[in-house]
Amino acid sequence: MRFNRLDRAEELFNEMTEKRGVISEYAYNIMIKGYGKMFKLTKAYEMFNKIKLLSNEKKEDDDEKSEKEEYIPNSTSYASMLNASTRCKDIDLAEHLVCEMTKNKVEKNLNIYSTMVNGYKKTKNYSKAIELYDYLNNKIESENEKEEKSGLKLSTIFFNSILECCVEAQNYKKMDEIATYMKEKASTYKNSALMDLITYSIVIKGYAKSNSMSKLTGIYSLMQTNKEGKLDDMLYKSIMDCYSRNDDEANVIRVFNDMKVSNVKLDVVIYGIIIKLYCNMRNCNKAFELFDECVKAEIKPTVIIYQMLIKLQVKSQFIDRAITLFRNMLVNGVQPDMRIYELIVQACLDQDRIKEAAEFIIGATRGAIKFEKYIYDTIAKAILTTGNLKIAEKCEYVRTLLKCLGDINIIIDRNTHEIFCSVLNENQGNNYYSNRQTGYSGQVNHAGSNFNNNPQMNNHGGNYNNNYTKRNNYFNYNGEQEEKSIYDTNVSDPVSSRMNNSNKKISYTSLSDSQLNSNSIYNTNSYTDSTSRNSFKSKNKNSNFSNQNFFNNNNYSEEKSIYS
Repeated sequence: MRFNRLDRAEELFNEMTEKRGVISEYAYNIMIKGYGKMFKLTKAYEMFNKIKLLSNEKKEDDDEKSEKEEYIPNSTSYASMLNASTRCKDIDLAEHLVCEMTKNKVEKNLNIYSTMVNGYKKTKNYSKAIELYDYLNNKIESENEKEEKSGLKLSTIFFNSILECCVEAQNYKKMDEIATYMKEKASTYKNSALMDLITYSIVIKGYAKSNSMSKLTGIYSLMQTNKEGKLDDMLYKSIMDCYSRNDDEANVIRVFNDMKVSNVKLDVVIYGIIIKLYCNMRNCNKAFELFDECVKAEIKPTVIIYQMLIKLQVKSQFIDRAITLFRNMLVNGVQPDMRIYELIVQACLDQDRIKEAAEFIIGATRGAIKFEKYIYDTIAKAILTTGNLKIAEKCEYVRTLLKCLGDINIIIDRNTHEIFCSVLNENQGNNYYSNRQTGYSGQVNHAGSNFNNNPQMNNHGGNYNNNYTKRNNYFNYNGEQEEKSIYDTNVSDPVSSRMNNSNKKISYTSLSDSQLNSNSIYNTNSYTDSTSRNSFKSKNKNSNFSNQNFFNNNNYSEEKSIYS
């Protein structure tokens, strides 16, 4: 069973049955555990029922005159079957077994109760787990008042399971009550369950979710004075993240300094939490100081950190600095995601920097980055209406973009493709919309795209019917004599040449004013909020963590417990 050889275990079990006839209850327990481990609950329950039948046969052999009585499995057998039930998430069968134990007066130990708590936790029935804890706690307290010795003692592992159920159920009041109870008992009785690092981490998680900052600060101070356990990096991160989400700069820096004093290894997650704090506070100076410190410590910033910093620059309307940071990202080998490209492209479009926006979109498309369809529609309209590009440049951008879209099988809308066609028609002096004809047959699919009756359009068009063949001459070039594209691999790429012009890591503090702007990058007084834009409202509305209070005190009805 240890090596999951259930088939071999079954062969040995059948061989034992044939030779001995009667098998011990311990052998059945092993088979029940094995079936439960492999999620074969039906087989496990069959074995459990065979324990009773096998015991009757044994009793009949020993004393033929004795009356047949149903054999009651011991507590170990019930525990094995309960474990199989909860592992397979059959909580109804588990409760039935507990009722059977109560009826047959089989002793229920802490292992039985812990298995039930884990079963409730797996099935997300947190209220019943808390109800079981109340029953056990009241039972123990009642026996202590009567000065009766109870063999039942709740362990730290049991308390941790209950605390986790309270956090998942958002019953933070009950969590605080149990944590306080553990502290009081630990200070009064020597043999009481003590709070360990797992206990503290669960409680901190609950305080963080409920935004109980004063209690979080109190438990953090208690943990620092606790000599039995040492704070690990995960606990520090949980505490820092809670303070960061509440914009508590003083406590974030306090925890950060405590980590340095305790020689805790700093990683990119810790720097990311602090940078997120300063980005939410619009403190560009501090944000980039932490960014530079992260780079100097030879810790590679993640794409999330770059995204937060670029978003901060865009919102402050420092587009050149955002683009410089974007190129820094490429030089340092961090692959931008769709959201970062979207921020840069939208910022360029808002500043009427159509050429750069088009180049960024082409560069992203070559990297298999797929934008939402409104981005393609926006860039198409911008290229058509801008006066900053020559007609030949417009056509070259359109042709290159359509080819890149076809290479990664991106489907664009009909209206977007018609705008692209207008740009190409403009090169021939034609008015596309005035000569528009009907007969469109679905969306444009640039993968394997072509125009009917015109093999020259294979690299640039979509699937249209014959009504569109009259306009197929708007390209007006021979495929074999096509001029060299500025995006050809043998020609300097305007996107690649500007993004990969340095092999060294770029530090913001090392950039000169001419590289950025006349304003200092750390001059927070020059940062102003950009006007509200619909594109940023829809795409970037989740930049800050919301501060919600999940306080929920569940009241449970008093019902007869299956455990009594």
